[in-house]
Amino acid sequence: MRSRLNRIRNISNSQNLNIQIIKKNKERAESIKERLDEVNDILSLSEFYVNSLHNILITTKDKYSKYQKLRVNFAENSLKENIDVLFPDRGFVPRIDYEFSRNNVKSSLVLLDSRGNTRTPKITEGGFLQQLIGYTSAISILRLLNSKTFYIDEAFSQASSENKEIMQNIIHGYTVNDNIQTILISQSPECYYQLPRREFTLAYKNGEAYLESVEDYESEFIPNTDLGFMESPNNDERDLNHDNLNSDMYNLNYNDSLDSLINLEDLD
Repeated sequence: MRSRLNRIRNISNSQNLNIQIIKKNKERAESIKERLDEVNDILSLSEFYVNSLHNILITTKDKYSKYQKLRVNFAENSLKENIDVLFPDRGFVPRIDYEFSRNNVKSSLVLLDSRGNTRTPKITEGGFLQQLIGYTSAISILRLLNSKTFYIDEAFSQASSENKEIMQNIIHGYTVNDNIQTILISQSPECYYQLPRREFTLAYKNGEAYLESVEDYESEFIPNTDLGFMESPNNDERDLNHDNLNSDMYNLNYNDSLDSLINLEDLD
């Protein structure tokens, strides 16, 4: 009888222990379930954010690509207009090609002639046309950035006297239409002598340069309206705002200008 009671007591104790274990396991299971629900909520929210960021990235890339093409088209139109002014019989159509490699942009410019032939300015064209491309590319950047000061050093040294005089129309057009102040260093007055300006004349004495004179010229320049000039870009085309961008055209390679134009945000 006693042994049976002990057996029953042992069975009861074992059952109670199992019950306690089950209760603890249930509590753990409920705690794990709560944590799992929290994890699932976090995963669901993370998936939402990932999808949202992916859509934003796609939209941003698309808009930036369109804006990039807009800048390139703007530069191509500016180049064509200035080339037509100085080389009206050539019929050149500029085309800017570019590609990205390791976050760097590599650009090139070719000219399509009236027969559809592709010409590389560095090889097929003279020095002044190359200088004109560099000048136009650089000032296109200024116009897009809404900058108002342009520094150039002997930019048109390889131009003929006639072409230098024609350049006055282009410089004057940028001054009037875009309010760009040009600070020009030149040994020849042919590209500015008819323009209103403040002229600083430097001279040398005992091997040192000094300021010889400062004169203001208020002549009213009458542009050649037969040449025609492009209107200023609208705000959508140049909605970035930087105050000053200096360009030394003596050392400026026009491909450098084109690369900067395509990757415009690097000019901050």
